[in-house]
Amino acid sequence: MNKRNAIVLSFAVALIAPSCSSPTSPTSDLEEKKRIEIVTPDVTTQVSPVPPSPQRSIPFTMWFVGDPGTCNSEGPYLTAKMIPVGSPILGLGDFAHPRGREKDFVCFDDSWGKHISNIFPATGNHDDEDEQGLPYCKRFPDYCANGGYYSFDRESWHFVGLNSTEITQGQLIWLREDLRRNEKPCTVAFFHHPLFSSGTGGTKSVRLFWDELYKAGVDLVLNGHDHFWEVFTKQKPSGEKDTQGIRQITNGAGGVLLRTDAGRHVNSEGPVFSWGVGKLLLGSSEYSWEFQKVDGGIGSSGSEACNPKPVL
Repeated sequence: MNKRNAIVLSFAVALIAPSCSSPTSPTSDLEEKKRIEIVTPDVTTQVSPVPPSPQRSIPFTMWFVGDPGTCNSEGPYLTAKMIPVGSPILGLGDFAHPRGREKDFVCFDDSWGKHISNIFPATGNHDDEDEQGLPYCKRFPDYCANGGYYSFDRESWHFVGLNSTEITQGQLIWLREDLRRNEKPCTVAFFHHPLFSSGTGGTKSVRLFWDELYKAGVDLVLNGHDHFWEVFTKQKPSGEKDTQGIRQITNGAGGVLLRTDAGRHVNSEGPVFSWGVGKLLLGSSEYSWEFQKVDGGIGSSGSEACNPKPVL
């Protein structure tokens, strides 16, 4: 994949419909005709600014899902039906198992293609293993071009998308500066690999992200990679419980074959072995989450106030 240094993008939640592989997606009621700013390293440009948020911002919904790309199960077709077309989605990576080839993206296009213009992607380890990552870049050209890391704001929330498949010094420098500039009271970061896991044991390299996120008082980290749902108590990067720490939620249950042999991490609520989608309701200084399972049940839910923000 071409990992060029950052470029600046102005990006709409309701994008122009993609190529014929993806049907036209209408904008959501909440975000109709509203543009948001994507901030990538070096420079910031905004074509159509977001109107100033009121003192109490209106709660809004953000969906999140990881590992929705496979031709080996009906899972992607079931989960893709659960989210209203036009809704904003944080895509937590692995859109095309097993190697990110054009033929691996066929079932993603057939199932999740109707959502593709509304997905904010994080690159997964299976997304660019072959064909130089070109099939992934074809579907997410803006995010592929800037190295896979970027940020944007909506209402009271700052969103930071990171690339955990290639953690460079440049990305870490950008992350530190992006968090320093952030003026929003609540922040969520999303990337593919989890630091903590009841399954794989976690990916230790993303501790580099966590160190910066924790110092900045980030509230929530969303990951995929592990093929189940899991919620952790608020923690420091070291894994020590901390009431002002970061809550990690993993949702790698977007449709790939589920991993059912995981135990239970000491700070975890315990894995939920079901396909499903995550739903966030994000308010002015608080948030709630739930895991909506394909069978119609709720596998997990909770709510939390945002952390006080330190001075950086």
